[in-house]
Amino acid sequence: MERERFSKEDLDYIKKWSAIFAQKWTVGIVAALPQNGNEGIGFNELMKQLDGISAAVLSNRLKALQKLGYVERKVRIGPPTRTRYTLVGNGKILIEIANSILDRRDSKQ
Repeated sequence: MERERFSKEDLDYIKKWSAIFAQKWTVGIVAALPQNGNEGIGFNELMKQLDGISAAVLSNRLKALQKLGYVERKVRIGPPTRTRYTLVGNGKILIEIANSILDRRDSKQ
């Protein structure tokens, strides 16, 4: 449903949502995460894809995205124990938004 007007609650929600994704590295993390729930990607693999991110920042961003239901963390007990991350649910909305923005940019060129 497209809206022409937004309530205060709508604006607060949009502001909260966009603030999370405005943080450095968050969009890169979301873009690097697989969108299927089958395999996922490990923490170290993700760090390699995001050249320059610290382990602490990656860990904090993943926890925040998990808490919001954008990222799923699966732990498979080993040996070796493996932790995998995938983009789920609302997290996929950012991919849709990014594609929409890029489509608009491309249509203007």
